[in-house]
Amino acid sequence: MVYTKTTLTVLIFLLLSLPVLTHKNGNSPEFSVNDISFIEVENQDFDLGFDTKAYLPSNFDPYALPQNPISVSFIDLDDLEYELKFLEE
Repeated sequence: MVYTKTTLTVLIFLLLSLPVLTHKNGNSPEFSVNDISFIEVENQDFDLGFDTKAYLPSNFDPYALPQNPISVSFIDLDDLEYELKFLEE
């Protein structure tokens, strides 16, 4: 029984891997990183309709990492309660 299972598993593996084993490297197209074209987008300033500096701290840096990662507060989605109100007819 074990011999039959092992033989069958090897045969299935060989049949499934046949396209990979018969693949010739000469048929694949050559790929070069230099062939990739990169389109650089210019920075676009957005007008939000109000001065954002008035709402941010004076030393605000959006790219700075927090000094103490444990002190970062977050909203736990499990603590939120959702109230679904359906229109009654």
